[in-house]
Amino acid sequence: MKGKQHVYVASNKIKYDITLNRNITIIKGDSGTGKTRLINLIELATSSSKSRLVKFESTKPCLAISRKDNNWRFTIENHPGYIIFIEEDTVPVESKEFKEVIDGADNYFVIVTRYPLYNIPYKVDEILFNV
Repeated sequence: MKGKQHVYVASNKIKYDITLNRNITIIKGDSGTGKTRLINLIELATSSSKSRLVKFESTKPCLAISRKDNNWRFTIENHPGYIIFIEEDTVPVESKEFKEVIDGADNYFVIVTRYPLYNIPYKVDEILFNV
């Protein structure tokens, strides 16, 4: 996928307004800055039964890979064109397998991690801190 993508998600307590310029965006930050909350809100917004609890707008369909998803590779490969939000504890983002999957994918990825990702090519301008 090419071009800028926009995601807006908000609850009654917090809002996130994110513009993605490239296919890989990294979100870093200290504990308690809302990284996991962002993933949770995306999950709520894309869940048909709870979507009314969250205001959500996006230029592309989104999904969050959660701990409940036992087959992250299958999920990525079967959702081309999506913006996929991933938390570090859910997917082995530092692994060679993850790199191979995202290299062949037609998606935007928003990766929430505290770890350096040496094997994934991303631009330093696409690291967001304390979203």
